[in-house]
Amino acid sequence: MIKKNIVKNLLSGILNGQQSLKKEVSVLKSDFCVNILKVLERQGYIRGFVIEERHIKILLKYIEGRPVITKIHKPRISTISLKDLRKRYFSINFQGLGTTVLTTPKGIITSYESIEKSTGGKVLFTII
Repeated sequence: MIKKNIVKNLLSGILNGQQSLKKEVSVLKSDFCVNILKVLERQGYIRGFVIEERHIKILLKYIEGRPVITKIHKPRISTISLKDLRKRYFSINFQGLGTTVLTTPKGIITSYESIEKSTGGKVLFTII
């Protein structure tokens, strides 16, 4: 339950900041947030982040004045097998429709990385 709130606060902070065209937003520091932000940075959705004593400063990203992240979908499916990942998320993400982020035994990774590492997990959200 606590991790669910952490993810919700993180994503809300990013979306609200981008709607207000802020250059950066701050969220409470947690290892879980840091791991999610590493994925978002690696995938090019944020410019980066700075870990401070109690907060994380997230550097938001825009292209031609428009937010890079326009929508975040929180799925009803909580756990997904590798077989279902290959069917659903692999084809969707290669069509350029977004990035699905999962928490797996191998860490917080994208659906594509999950398939590469042959692991299923819990779907946290999809960025569209």
